[in-house]
Amino acid sequence: VMLGTSNGSNRTVTALRVDRIFCVNSMVNMAAALVAVAATVIGVFLYTSVPTRLGLYSRQARRDPMLVGMTPAFHHGTKWNYTFEELRSRDLTGRRAVVTGASSGIGLAMSELLARQGAHVTMACRSRSKCESKA
Repeated sequence: VMLGTSNGSNRTVTALRVDRIFCVNSMVNMAAALVAVAATVIGVFLYTSVPTRLGLYSRQARRDPMLVGMTPAFHHGTKWNYTFEELRSRDLTGRRAVVTGASSGIGLAMSELLARQGAHVTMACRSRSKCESKA
């Protein structure tokens, strides 16, 4: 690129600046492409059954049993053998339970179930008035 005055040093500096801008633009494009590829790979692993079909979760669970239960994917194909009837038959007298979101929905239902079974339930809610009205 021939820009600037007829002074040779100006041409060289201008050419270097243009090359650097081009280099920075190509690096930005390359970084954007790498981010897109990484997002696609992460999406495949989070939202599809590909890792399960490849056996990645079961292999990892054998290597580190502490990870089992951290994600439902580790339980793929596992027979649960635990029913609501078994849950309701448990005596929880003397046990303590903290239930978050206990002012409505699943949290409220779980609080009621645990209390019926004898547990001392601490209800954690966003609003004190909502929590007191449900208790």
